[in-house]
Amino acid sequence: FGAASAFAATPPLVQAVKNGDRATALTLAGNAAEVAAAEADGTTALHYAVQQNDAELVARMLRSGADVG
Repeated sequence: FGAASAFAATPPLVQAVKNGDRATALTLAGNAAEVAAAEADGTTALHYAVQQNDAELVARMLRSGADVG
């Protein structure tokens, strides 16, 4: 129950970036709603993309309105 709930709470873009599914992440990153989605602790896909030094993915999320504040 707990693991399934935790997984369900993870936004698709965050999950794609965390799993290294770059093609899916790049596709989802063009959607402003996806870019704004965060995990329960507030971590977004942008956080993970920055940690992975993926400049293209970061740029796409920023163009889609990712919050940097």
